[in-house]
Amino acid sequence: MRLCRTWMSVLAMLGVCSMAPLVGGCAGRGELESVESELRQREDMITELETRLAEMRTEDKVSKGEIQALRDQLSSRGSATLVAEQAAVLQKVEKVAFHSLLTSGKNTDDVRETDEVLSVLLMPLDGDGDLVKLPGGVELELLDLALPQDQQRIGRWTFTMEEARSHWHRGLTAAGYLFDDLKWDRAPVSRDVTIHGRLIAPDGRQFDTTSQVVLKVDKNSQSNLANGPATPLPDAKPPVRTTVHSTTSGPGRQTVTPIPTTTSDRFPVNEIPQRR
Repeated sequence: MRLCRTWMSVLAMLGVCSMAPLVGGCAGRGELESVESELRQREDMITELETRLAEMRTEDKVSKGEIQALRDQLSSRGSATLVAEQAAVLQKVEKVAFHSLLTSGKNTDDVRETDEVLSVLLMPLDGDGDLVKLPGGVELELLDLALPQDQQRIGRWTFTMEEARSHWHRGLTAAGYLFDDLKWDRAPVSRDVTIHGRLIAPDGRQFDTTSQVVLKVDKNSQSNLANGPATPLPDAKPPVRTTVHSTTSGPGRQTVTPIPTTTSDRFPVNEIPQRR
């Protein structure tokens, strides 16, 4: 009886062990099917993206061909057009700015301690503040706001696209349009002046910027500016003339009485004496 029970236990254990691989195999086959399904979905997504990318490349090629055809038509009519490289650069520019160190006054002689000319570096920049070499015309204006309103503009300079091209400068610290010998029309009286710059792109767009510049000016101009306008003198009154009229009051005595001379500006209009 005991032997039978022992054999039955062994058979039960063998049955459990034989079923374990079957159960594990079922679980592994389910996970494999799930992974294969996800891979098929990703392959379909990649195929769809590749198809869309090919379509966009085709559309881009067609657009470039149309743009080039339009350029050729404008060129045949004698109109100025942008080449593809200029158009690409133009799309990058978003602003212009003055270089803070290379925009200042300059003393061109050793006789006086004042600035005689202005040096300006104007930089075209993209949205990240990086330099972009964009061709265009340049306009500069220098203002001294301490002067009367009709005299505040003390300098104005204009450069065409061809003229500005020769002023492109690339140095160790900065690059841009450099104008280093700008003579003003009227000497500034204030050490703080305002510089306004404009870059006119080939397509007509304009990029503007304004900055403050500190100059070395004549000390006399500074003192006159600090003291303000001179106080006008009051109107001078007409001199009073005296006539000696002598009277005698007793022996040896003489009295001198001053008689003011009456002028016409002390009479009312209807009482001014007229010569007969």
